[in-house]
Amino acid sequence: MSHDATLLLSSDLLPDWYDEWLVADAAQWRDLRLHALQALSLRLATAQRFSEAIDTAYAAISADPLLETGYAALIRIHLSEGNRTAAAEVSAAYRKLLKNELNTQPSVPFDALVPAPVARLAIEESIVFTAQTALAGEEVEAFEVVANGISMEPTIRHGDTLLVSPNVTVEPGRIVVAVHAGTWIVKRVADRDGALMLRSDNVDAEVSLADVTVHGVVVELRRHL
Repeated sequence: MSHDATLLLSSDLLPDWYDEWLVADAAQWRDLRLHALQALSLRLATAQRFSEAIDTAYAAISADPLLETGYAALIRIHLSEGNRTAAAEVSAAYRKLLKNELNTQPSVPFDALVPAPVARLAIEESIVFTAQTALAGEEVEAFEVVANGISMEPTIRHGDTLLVSPNVTVEPGRIVVAVHAGTWIVKRVADRDGALMLRSDNVDAEVSLADVTVHGVVVELRRHL
């Protein structure tokens, strides 16, 4: 039933007609079906029919790839099913799309949809830990952050404690802790034709280093078995 509704709501009104008298009605139908698709996707998520909910949300996004509410619905669905990693990746993808197409940023409420991981020691507080860099073994000051998500597995697992130093050079191969679109992320630095990017170890998603604020390089990992 929901599949049939999604298909029906995915079609424009007389898409091959361009008569002037039809423009207003076509625009009204388009607005109505976009709202209906988003509402249906969230209702399906509430019923824990997440696969159908995601398909319906993507139908809304396909109808208007720049409309924020479609991506917001998809993020809420991922959060409802406990997939914070997917929600963060949708948020990052939409931010990149807006920058490339319109040179603008998402709204503040949109950025607030994906909560940031909790750091045990805030960046602004005193740095009290001592750690050794993996490459050179020199001692550096570091702060402690708890990893949230699975995008860096198997290197970093959800719940691992990371010691992060702001005094280590950011270069390809390093893992950094950064803030992107108001969200804390842990990613690996990669060189893409001379441009530095941040990417996950097991998810095909990248963000430009220029689009984030790097707070340090991971120099030590502590895991509780």
